[in-house]
Amino acid sequence: MAALTPAAGEGLVAALQRAQAELQSIQNRLEEEHAAASRKGDVNTLSLLTRLNRLRRELPAVQQECQQVLAAKQELVDAVKLGLGANTEQLHKLRRHAGIPADAASDDTYASFKAAVREHEARLQASYAAAHGQQFDRAELNEAFVQSTLA
Repeated sequence: MAALTPAAGEGLVAALQRAQAELQSIQNRLEEEHAAASRKGDVNTLSLLTRLNRLRRELPAVQQECQQVLAAKQELVDAVKLGLGANTEQLHKLRRHAGIPADAASDDTYASFKAAVREHEARLQASYAAAHGQQFDRAELNEAFVQSTLA
C-alpha cells in the first residue's frame, strides 16, 4: 500500500474543493435557468422542493427540541404542584397556630388547581390505557404528555 504524503493529501483536498466549487456553480446556473424558464406567477417547483428538503432535514431537530421543552414544562408543573401543595399545607398550619380563619378564596383556588391537574392526568391515563392496555407510572405519564402534545 502506498503511503500518502502531505503534499499528495493537500493536492487531493484541493481537487475535491475545486470539484465542489464547480458542482455548486452548476447548481446555481441550473437554478437560475429554471427560475428564468418558469413564468411569472407560476409556482417555482424547484424552490418548493428545496424548501421541502430543508424542512425535512430540520424537522427531527425541531421535534427533539419540542420534546425537551415539553418534558421540562411537565417537570416544572410537577415541581410547582409539589411546592404549592407543601406551601398550602404550611400556610394552613400557620393559620391554625395563629388562630386566623381559613381563606375560602385561596382554598378554592388551590382546590381548582388540584382538580385541573387530576383531570388532565386522568385523561392521559385513560388515553394511554386505551392505546397500550395498561396503567403507567409518573415518568411514563410525562412521556405520554409530551407525545400527546406533539401529536
